[in-house]
Amino acid sequence: MRGVLRVKVPESKWKELEAAKRIMPKDATYQNMTAQQLREELPVRVISLARATERRTTVRKVLEAAGLSYELVDAVDAANTSIPISDVKKFVRGYRLRHWKDAERYRFHRQKVAVDVSHYQNLDRILKENRTAVILEDDVNLPEAGRNKDAWYIRVLAALQELPQDWDVLYVDTCTEKRGAVLGDHVRVARQALCTLGYIATPRFARKALAQVRTSNLRLRMPFVDLLYANMIEHLEVAGYVAAPPLAGFSSAKSTMDYAAAYANLTDWDKWVMGWRRLH
Repeated sequence: MRGVLRVKVPESKWKELEAAKRIMPKDATYQNMTAQQLREELPVRVISLARATERRTTVRKVLEAAGLSYELVDAVDAANTSIPISDVKKFVRGYRLRHWKDAERYRFHRQKVAVDVSHYQNLDRILKENRTAVILEDDVNLPEAGRNKDAWYIRVLAALQELPQDWDVLYVDTCTEKRGAVLGDHVRVARQALCTLGYIATPRFARKALAQVRTSNLRLRMPFVDLLYANMIEHLEVAGYVAAPPLAGFSSAKSTMDYAAAYANLTDWDKWVMGWRRLH
């Protein structure tokens, strides 16, 4: 039977940890920093599919209206059959690697692998540069900056200044209501995080996540990047937090994933393996 049984963290343990986090010293890195200094110190990288030109144009407009300094990072393109298999094998193994190789039968799952590898490549870069960074997906929506071009950085800085010194990752929003204790006016403990719309990842988080990637096929029924992160947070392997109120939301951009077509073409075995019964 695929998967490793992992014991759920009891509520009493969460309460104990959250009480400790309330009195834990704050991360000193950002305490005396200005919003302009944060702009210079905290890179913002936006994962974007190069051939999705309309979507890329839209996200550029959103980012620029919000006053962000950013870098567009080309997402791994599942439609590109010339990608070296070694680039994928660095992060994906087992049946997911088979899905990548069989582009005709598993077109949808190949896309899911591409999404995961795109995030893992950015984590790898964070680790190599030893530098905390913001990772956003290109369906992100941000409020317009108005007259103050540093408005978003001011909000980010307020959240960073409230983080306990143990933090590994700060989500701009977790896409779930399962949140923990309030730690200030801008931060809550994340007990679960079910999307990768946007997060601020430390080198420590990158190291921990990448160390788990190759065993995720054994640990998770659905070893997708967002569920890997969520699993680590839920089992206290990383210290996760979420901005409250959120620092970003979803745009109205249409998903590049064709879920309906993918489901129609799956065999019963495929559905069981990838956990579709839990998704539908």
